[in-house]
Amino acid sequence: MLFISRRMTIFLAVLGVVALAAVACSSDDPPATIDSRSPLPTPAPQPTATQAPVAPTPTTVVVATTAPAAEATTASASSAPAGTGRVDLTSDNFNWLVEEVGKGTKPAIAIAPDGTPHIAFMFESLDGFVKAGARVDGVWDITTVADGYYYGPLDIAVGPDGVAKVAWHDHQANNFQPNLGDIELASKTADGWDFKTLGDGGHDGWDTRMIIDDNGVVHAAGIDPMEFGGDGVEYYRVDINGDVTVEDVGSGPLTYKFAVSVDVDSAGTAYVTYYDQNSNDLILATRGDGSWSRETVDAEGNAGQFAELVIDDSDRIHISYVTQTGSDEVVVKYATRGAGESGWTITDIDTLSNIFYGFEGAREITAISIDSAGNPWIAYTDEMNLRLAVWGGSAFRTETISTSQDRGAVFGQLVSLGLDADDVAHIATFEVTATGPLNGNVLYFKGTAK
Repeated sequence: MLFISRRMTIFLAVLGVVALAAVACSSDDPPATIDSRSPLPTPAPQPTATQAPVAPTPTTVVVATTAPAAEATTASASSAPAGTGRVDLTSDNFNWLVEEVGKGTKPAIAIAPDGTPHIAFMFESLDGFVKAGARVDGVWDITTVADGYYYGPLDIAVGPDGVAKVAWHDHQANNFQPNLGDIELASKTADGWDFKTLGDGGHDGWDTRMIIDDNGVVHAAGIDPMEFGGDGVEYYRVDINGDVTVEDVGSGPLTYKFAVSVDVDSAGTAYVTYYDQNSNDLILATRGDGSWSRETVDAEGNAGQFAELVIDDSDRIHISYVTQTGSDEVVVKYATRGAGESGWTITDIDTLSNIFYGFEGAREITAISIDSAGNPWIAYTDEMNLRLAVWGGSAFRTETISTSQDRGAVFGQLVSLGLDADDVAHIATFEVTATGPLNGNVLYFKGTAK
């Protein structure tokens, strides 16, 4: 089965792809002095103090009750054609509908104001694509947004007007050119998609994340990576007139691969999280009066990879992320701070032991959303397990949604989560079916509380 031999498959694929490096640049094709097609260097494990769960401000969760574990019923991924496969799973607290949306990788999900789930995904190759669509009346209507040489993760958001927007890194050339490569922003129209390039002259827009605020303003974050001579994390703002502002948040040179995230509070102040691999810390950058300040959220051990940020209606900050404790092991964590508070409450949630760092390794392995009662839900994944943690009033309740044994293929170590107004969970991820180039089945999970 694929999940048994994935690392060897990837190793062989990398050997073949390296031969193309002289003529084609990819998401892992830096200048010759840096070879990131080899597995990423793993920082030496550092001791992490065990933190007892501390109750955040949110109240008791209202959507799930403890129930006896039920035996999962599954079907193989090959039991139905891609795009139509439907599998019903039963876990401790949820009934899960699982659908194969299409062929591709690195999906992102967003929930429209009317509750409609939208999804975007891509294929990273010289003949790659970005696709997107919505699930209407139980059917996914997926169209091609653009064809080209693109790299992810990408992101999708739906504004207050119901219009979906997709953002990704447009590589722009099939050889290494540091000044070519920007964020491409596509907006859905009645006739197709409109496009706007967001760039500042560098090779920016890696690990793109995006939100649309209540006024319809787009806020995005990405990395202009040091592999391409860049200065690190950048913030992008597109106002309702289409005017673009690009700012350096002051991170200093950083690699891509470890995720960024962005959100705004009720006053419109922008916040960006990122992992500083120089200090091995989780950093929160805040935009105030046109300039950026930075603070360390978590400095215990090798903390802050694959973080996602969300700010709720009361301006409480919620961050999901991991602390790396071994070459393939991480602790999933949650950090929160209320408006006016000075300190962070940090809670250990779970451990993942099948993280693959490398050429086609982990990208966005945590995702967070806030339910109607103000409680955090965190989805997270490694190669073998897709899991969900829901705050239950005094601690997180965790459960497994699906496993690689269920599916017959490893997961792609990327997850996206959205909650609708009824606190129904919508999750996007993918399973790997091929490497060199990476390809897979895009999966959609809909979880309804029992």
